Amino acid sequence: MIATTESYYGFIEKCELVGEDLEFIFDSFLADDYSRLVASRGDLSIVDVAPTLFYLRIHRSDVKRVFIVFNPLNVESRWTTITLSTTKQGVVAQKFTEDWSIETEVYVSSIYFLDARRRDDKATIRHLRSLCSLNLLAVKDIASLSDVKTSIRRENLRFVSVYDVGQGNANAVCTEDSRPHLYFDLGGGCLQNRKTYQTLKRFCISSRPVVFLSHWDFDHYFSATQVPSLQKLTWIVPDQQVGPQGFKFAHRVAQSGKLILWPEIPTITNGIISVIQCTGKRRNDSGLALVVTLGKGRHRRNTLLPGDCRYRHIPGLSQFKLGGLIACHHGGDIGTRPQIPVTQNGLIAYSFGVHNTFGHPSRGTQTLYRKHGWQNARETPQGNIAVENIKKTPALACGGRKCDLVIRQIY
Repeated sequence: MIATTESYYGFIEKCELVGEDLEFIFDSFLADDYSRLVASRGDLSIVDVAPTLFYLRIHRSDVKRVFIVFNPLNVESRWTTITLSTTKQGVVAQKFTEDWSIETEVYVSSIYFLDARRRDDKATIRHLRSLCSLNLLAVKDIASLSDVKTSIRRENLRFVSVYDVGQGNANAVCTEDSRPHLYFDLGGGCLQNRKTYQTLKRFCISSRPVVFLSHWDFDHYFSATQVPSLQKLTWIVPDQQVGPQGFKFAHRVAQSGKLILWPEIPTITNGIISVIQCTGKRRNDSGLALVVTLGKGRHRRNTLLPGDCRYRHIPGLSQFKLGGLIACHHGGDIGTRPQIPVTQNGLIAYSFGVHNTFGHPSRGTQTLYRKHGWQNARETPQGNIAVENIKKTPALACGGRKCDLVIRQIY
């Protein structure tokens, strides 16, 4: 008898409202592989299975056709069981392989949310979370974090850069010759937005920069999944829940470079960088934000790199007089209580990919930024940005022979 269904355990990587549609990304693996993991009694781990990624966009009115859930907007980072139909019954989704390439169009017949109130589900949820726990790979090492803080010195640091990586985020703190000494995210457009980032960037690692990851959304570390040399660096990452694809990337960093989990402290600072633990509950709002302080006297500038975090979840911003900003969440909607920092003639950069599925940046949000004093805007589709008032475009140490980080836009 030919099977008409195929089952997966799926971690909800992303759930976002786009107009009247809901966009979902699932980080998944076959239910049969989970059975093998259980039967192995610890001899196998999540790195021994092949992740599968699903992208699903569905109109709000059609949610009940596939989801066994009451409130789909409150499900991020939850585990599900996903049932595919081989008879073209259900809702159409895109299936991606572990190497991020699209494999096929599939039909999802049902998605069931594992419920911790049910005894069997509770045990399964606990086991799935333990299989993908970042604590298996790294510790919250305050001493290592202090060493990183000490290694970042003011000498020759000149500007914050925002790189054109399509619908994603990749920022750096650079010297006068554009060499990064610190990266904040190494992402890029992927999955349904890969069309916005068709040519992979070559990143500079000549100064052995440290990498801070804002949060574990794919589009904030995708570039590093494609470039093994970036995995050999030291990464400081928030302790958030991830699925099998996220865990396998973290495992490669832990094996090739160094993976440091952010400890339970609100902030670290050394006068140049202030890394802040965000205080929200959702993944976007519970990672790390960065304030970079460069220049002296009247040329001193504080620039905020928030990742996707909404401003009300970044504590202590009032102590900084901000003059530079990378718009949070690619300039997308930031809710009814945006709490945008106020400035005068501020420099703002929008990192996004043209024709992305989310409709970023939002025109309404851009208007709000202007009303709060962020008048001087640049957008990454026009090229890499230096967030600084400088008279001429910075030179590139390698002249573009070894990397693609040449600055195209200044203020």
